Amino acid sequence: MLNEAEWSRCIVVLESVFCVQPETKHDLYFELLSDYNYRELKASIIRCAKELRAYPNIMDIIDRMPGRIDAKSQSKIAWMNVLKAATSSKSCDGDYMPASGWQPNGHTLTDVELAACGGLRGLRLIMEQSEIPSELSFRERDFCDHYAAVVAQSNVGQGRVMGTETKQLLGKD
Repeated sequence: MLNEAEWSRCIVVLESVFCVQPETKHDLYFELLSDYNYRELKASIIRCAKELRAYPNIMDIIDRMPGRIDAKSQSKIAWMNVLKAATSSKSCDGDYMPASGWQPNGHTLTDVELAACGGLRGLRLIMEQSEIPSELSFRERDFCDHYAAVVAQSNVGQGRVMGTETKQLLGKD
């Protein structure tokens, strides 16, 4: 648990690298980051100072915690799982659905991965497009954006309603 003195040292680092921020922003950051360990938070803030050009939002700091895989990296890993499922499903059995046609059922994707690729119908489309790289690049971008948004949302404020100022600080304009 983070205390006020440790948070003050973190603020000094942030403001020495970036710019001075209003006290209300510091209070909100402290409230949202106070559950983290000081050493992890300090390492994350130092990493933000090295990697970012603008003052970090909450998700920038959380994503850079030691040992944590950021949402973008997680989405790339999930995309590889989807491609693997799509290419291995070509030989698997499936079910015919009147509204959407044949759907593969031999996949091992998580619910989030399946939803991000557009469900079984999306998985089938990825199967069909898996041999055309130019078609897949757009699907990969859309998938990664959707997956990263879901992961980021689940990492912060699970089920909590956030005000507009908090959403802006979290980078969810």
